[in-house]
Amino acid sequence: MEADVKKWARCHFHGYMYDIRTNNPAESINSALRSPREFPIIPLLDSIREMLTRWFFRRKKLISKHTHRLTIDVEEKIDRRIERGKTFGVYPVTDSQLLVKGDTIDCFVDLNKRTCSSGKYDLLKIPCRHAIKAGFFVVLPPETRKSLGRNRKRRYETVEDKIRSSQGSQGGQLRKCSRCGLGGHNRATCKMPI
Repeated sequence: MEADVKKWARCHFHGYMYDIRTNNPAESINSALRSPREFPIIPLLDSIREMLTRWFFRRKKLISKHTHRLTIDVEEKIDRRIERGKTFGVYPVTDSQLLVKGDTIDCFVDLNKRTCSSGKYDLLKIPCRHAIKAGFFVVLPPETRKSLGRNRKRRYETVEDKIRSSQGSQGGQLRKCSRCGLGGHNRATCKMPI
């Protein structure tokens, strides 16, 4: 109770903790420094410096490979929540407010305010499984336009074309559509909705 309540109780913390716990980091350092604790002060400080350098280097090396906007822990947490929320039913109330059923309790999600009646989304600022399911329900694919004019017809391959293609004059490369990424057609003749 000597420590400030705001530092260990989420309900009294005025900011967002994003599910990061800062409970007693001194205990973590103490457990890592069991044997060096007995050293004189200068070797103790050297061992602390070496340990922190190793930790920071390992973290920097790990994070340099990470290219996503979210941390690895948050991505794993969201993946688990997506999996848990697959069976939920979503019932729209308005465009941004939805009722999510199927969990132990029914939850009301407001996507504009980024809130959920379960309280997890409000507290951690990481979408809970109800908010994720509601977000997937609202998100629509982008609108596409059908290309103007009539579709081009493929011309029939002549004998010379067949001979040229068998000799590898095109270098063996297949056509690939720059719109959908599939082979066999190009952007102008693409019929895939994107």
